[in-house]
Amino acid sequence: MPDLNFPWFGMPVKPLTLPTSWYDEATAILYRSLEQFNAQGLDFTQHVQTNATLINDAWCDCFRRNRIVVGISVDGPEDIHDAHRRFRNGRGSHAMAMKGIEALHRNDVPFHCISVVTADAMEQPERMYRFFRDNGITDVGFNVEEQEGINTTSSMQGSAMEEKYRDFLRAFWRLSEQDGYPVVLREFEQVISLIQGNARMTQNELNRPFSILSVDWEGNFSTFDPELLSVASDRYGSFNLGNIKDLSLVESTHTEQFRRLMADMTSGVETCHKSCEYFGLCGGGNGSNKFWEHGTLASSETNACRFGTQIPTQVLLERFEEGPPLTPPHTQSIRFLMRSIAALPVLGLLLMPLQANAACSFLPPVGGGDPIVKKKVERPKGLIGKAIGRTNWNTDFVVDQPYRSFKLFFTADSSDPSSYPVQAFLKFSDGSNSKVADEQLQPPVGTGRMFGPSSRSGKSISQVNFRIGANKDPRATWIQLPDLRSGLPLIAQRLSNPLLRVVGSCELHLERIHRFTTL
Repeated sequence: MPDLNFPWFGMPVKPLTLPTSWYDEATAILYRSLEQFNAQGLDFTQHVQTNATLINDAWCDCFRRNRIVVGISVDGPEDIHDAHRRFRNGRGSHAMAMKGIEALHRNDVPFHCISVVTADAMEQPERMYRFFRDNGITDVGFNVEEQEGINTTSSMQGSAMEEKYRDFLRAFWRLSEQDGYPVVLREFEQVISLIQGNARMTQNELNRPFSILSVDWEGNFSTFDPELLSVASDRYGSFNLGNIKDLSLVESTHTEQFRRLMADMTSGVETCHKSCEYFGLCGGGNGSNKFWEHGTLASSETNACRFGTQIPTQVLLERFEEGPPLTPPHTQSIRFLMRSIAALPVLGLLLMPLQANAACSFLPPVGGGDPIVKKKVERPKGLIGKAIGRTNWNTDFVVDQPYRSFKLFFTADSSDPSSYPVQAFLKFSDGSNSKVADEQLQPPVGTGRMFGPSSRSGKSISQVNFRIGANKDPRATWIQLPDLRSGLPLIAQRLSNPLLRVVGSCELHLERIHRFTTL
């Protein structure tokens, strides 16, 4: 992934109303800037999102020589697209958009598509699918019609529309699977990428200040969602933080405007964190959707969240549970489905709500006079927590005082007689670490095992990390999957094996043996 992304946005066609020479000069300026600040090691990518009506061979040459990533806004067949994408004279834009797409194909310029799904489009999943297939489009993202800006209402509201969207995604996936045509849906790919990396969002760039910096043509800038640039409201005033000609980014963080926006954005993310089992998949959502739907950034679930994150995840889970397709799909399609099935165990971690006693959450720093600190780690409480049973328990005690020695005590409430791989690590304040336990443990219900005391002279322990179900014995922790190249039938056979352990809870104790205020 590049270190810097430069999306040239505006209304769908506006990035291409400039001459191609403008992008040549912009690229040259970016390279000169990296050289001026001795940052040649940084990589950057430019992006345009356009309705494709102006794309021709000259533009394709420009995209290639400047390494510009191209996104096309096209909503499907002509009647569906032209219902909402017309020129000012009332004429539909579909025919010209298709000429632009033909130019991209002709010049071998890769592109992705964003398609706005309306209530009308949802009723026609087969037509939508065949449009993308017949026009050689393999990378698609669905934007459900949102309540945003001048679009003060959306046709996609209510439980009935949510169920129709589920049906639409199910049908679209089935058609791709049956045809063997490799349409990659952004909504599924984003979830799969998180699962494959055993990752979990705790925040996203749309609610983290200055991960995104938006600048208008006059130099006014804002952060968080680009959609908030130059927007004003009674609650916040302008979302713009200043002008780059006379205010630095650092200076803007000291303004009352930034503090108010940051406080509400943080409050909204924390509300999502505490209440939503999908938090690990979105990191707290998009502030612009919260603002347009609720009038404040200090809010949680939105219609956009339900359609963009929750429903696609639910459809993925359903498809996992059904098993592999009966008809062998196209090579790229099978690769995507195999990735999805292989990632199933990790999805439980992503869907776990972050609660005080949940796996992988952190205790407050250990301090005060209590000699023993306890932490209980329970089975995931997400959508498939019951199905997958125990996950890797990877839990940390955060220590704010130096210790020379300690005890670790583990007990499990378990219905599984198998042994548990147990690892314990000390993390020191100088950045080093040491493994102090690496054993197999078979605890009956209600019993435990003590590790230590252990000491490291001259070292301040900043953290104690206790892993139960570590990678030493994957059979006791995860589905044991073969290499993906060995084929889907073998994966399906592995999935049918009872390798998932069902465990109630685990309790960890950290006991201080000696405490020193200084070393």
